[in-house]
Amino acid sequence: MSETKRREPLVLSPLEDEPATENLPEPIPLTPEQIAAQAEADERGERRRLEWALVVQALSDNSFAHLKRILKLDRSRLRGPCGARDEFHLAAIAQNLRKLAKLIPVPAPLPAA
Repeated sequence: MSETKRREPLVLSPLEDEPATENLPEPIPLTPEQIAAQAEADERGERRRLEWALVVQALSDNSFAHLKRILKLDRSRLRGPCGARDEFHLAAIAQNLRKLAKLIPVPAPLPAA
């Protein structure tokens, strides 16, 4: 039989969830310019996340308002959680079809003969 390499067992920390950090190298200290650039990048990222969250919230709020007002989905007409889920899915499908229909270009009218 051929010999196989045996792996050393992974040494776990006392928390048993994380590998031990005894043999890790020390982190390289950052310069003040790097710290300022990192803080600015974090702030820009946070600003982008907030703007995106506002856009998503506006879109979802408009969608729910449309479902309630135009499709009359203010109350479920089917019983039980499965019925309510199915009714909501049908309403969402109807709303998505309306959005898709708006994307199809309207053909130009034919000139009168």
